[in-house]
Amino acid sequence: MSKDTFEVQVEGEGRFVFRRRDLKIGFAIMAETARLLGPAPRGDIEEGDPEDILHQLVTVYAMLRHQTVEAPDAWDIVAMDPQDHATYRRMVTVWTQMRSKEEELKGRKAPAATDA
Repeated sequence: MSKDTFEVQVEGEGRFVFRRRDLKIGFAIMAETARLLGPAPRGDIEEGDPEDILHQLVTVYAMLRHQTVEAPDAWDIVAMDPQDHATYRRMVTVWTQMRSKEEELKGRKAPAATDA
């Protein structure tokens, strides 16, 4: 493990190695999110609105895509079935564990599952 990566064991999924997020990776995540969602909507989006949920899931996807260095053989975020509800549970479970470890390494409290 290098100083630029960290490991997370996710129950039911396996061992993951993630990149620590720096400014460059942060920009890549934002760019991927913008590319997938298109122009930002004007006005406020209320929490729980479909646009909010979509934005959160796309951000989770982009973070996992840009920060994953190693994943179990059965994990391929690009090939996951978008019509299978388990796909989204798996993504959020892995993301939550990744974010908890990120915050732990920074000495901060882990975020809530909705803090994408």
